Amino acid sequence: MRGVEGSCYERGYSLILCNTADDEERMNRSLETLLQKRVDGLLIMCTESHLPSAAILNRYPYSDDGLGAV
Repeated sequence: MRGVEGSCYERGYSLILCNTADDEERMNRSLETLLQKRVDGLLIMCTESHLPSAAILNRYPYSDDGLGAV
């Protein structure tokens, strides 16, 4: 995380970390909150059994001018 935060800082961004404790509902609620706050991008690390909700992600389309996701 230190490397990711340092890279964000160097580029003028702040890193917001949400730990979901392997709870799918908590992950989707955190994701919804971040997207409602209009974050500049997302770095999502999750397990195969707990993928982000496609319904949530589809409400916030990616574009060259909009949200970036890794």
